[in-house]
Amino acid sequence: MPIKVVTPSSAVSNVIREHLTRISTLGRFRTRRLSAAAPASLALAVPHRVYNLGLSDIKGAKSTAKAKPTAWRYLVLEGSTVIAAAEAIQKSATAKPQFSNTNEGAFVDSTARAIETAEQLPEVQAGQFELAVLRIPALFVIALWLKGVGAKSPDDIFIPLEPAPQGLTVGERRSPADFNALLVRLKKERGTTSSKSS
Repeated sequence: MPIKVVTPSSAVSNVIREHLTRISTLGRFRTRRLSAAAPASLALAVPHRVYNLGLSDIKGAKSTAKAKPTAWRYLVLEGSTVIAAAEAIQKSATAKPQFSNTNEGAFVDSTARAIETAEQLPEVQAGQFELAVLRIPALFVIALWLKGVGAKSPDDIFIPLEPAPQGLTVGERRSPADFNALLVRLKKERGTTSSKSS
């Protein structure tokens, strides 16, 4: 089955679309690909939730279960080409969404490639997964998060995105247990590094 895309409220997409149109029309984008794009050529695609995981939550066997939703993110297309990502923050289902940021570069390209890779995985084709992104800012880790859903609820899949710290291979499929163990190790290494530098 295809990856399940959970669509946010129209208010979320509207606030992002209005911001992109306004800034593009005024010629105020500071990033290369967005500033070169014609306003009429921009479109939003592949909405997904963004989750954040704090350093203090990384402990035990199921750290990612403590991740909290923080934003909605869209890929921004120029024609059929992914050129950027755009985010909006919505603190609750009834709260008015606020535009957050746009992003270009390796992170965006890596996201598009990881989605293409994920769609070809046998377990993804056989099961059902919800698309999301997981961020662990303290460890400089960002990963595509395929959350198993449905009656049989397959195991989640994590695919690290660029830029990734040493020890995480960009684009490599990770099981929940493997990914959790890597996060625990990175946290420990970060603590060791911080102790040495202090």
